Amino acid sequence: IQAGAKLVTKLWNVARFCERFLADWQPGTVSGERLTVNSTLADRWLLAHTQQLIERSTKLYAQFDYATAKSEIEHFFWQILADNYLEMAKLRLYEGGESSVGARYALYHALLTTLKLLAPILPFVTEQIYQGLFAEKESSGSIHTAAWPKGDAAWGDETAVQHGNQLVEMA
Repeated sequence: IQAGAKLVTKLWNVARFCERFLADWQPGTVSGERLTVNSTLADRWLLAHTQQLIERSTKLYAQFDYATAKSEIEHFFWQILADNYLEMAKLRLYEGGESSVGARYALYHALLTTLKLLAPILPFVTEQIYQGLFAEKESSGSIHTAAWPKGDAAWGDETAVQHGNQLVEMA
């Protein structure tokens, strides 16, 4: 129960932190070229891990292995998104402008994916966060009727994963 409470608290706090950067941002306004120019290794690292998480979690859910799926999603959320990526991207997010485009794009997709993957396990808090941050921008009024995350094959950058992991290990 304590671990679950910590997860919900951290999820809520990360969403509140991200709200200031995602509230006025429209994900469809970023072209591939603009994203490429404004993304960093950290952004590509997060998106590559997001793509891996989608593939792995979808497979685990299909095999009814909910405990392992939850564990993988939690690991991604805590280790990749909350503990590392947010620290890497904070300065660019606070600066705003073109320098924050890649960070906002990666953050939007990683957080939305995390919420969708956790929705079967944490239905109420994920719905509340979805309503506050994503419902107006997405085609579904509820996280529970939203499409399952598919990711983007372009996110699958193994080089970014390797280099990003090395940077995290050195830190």
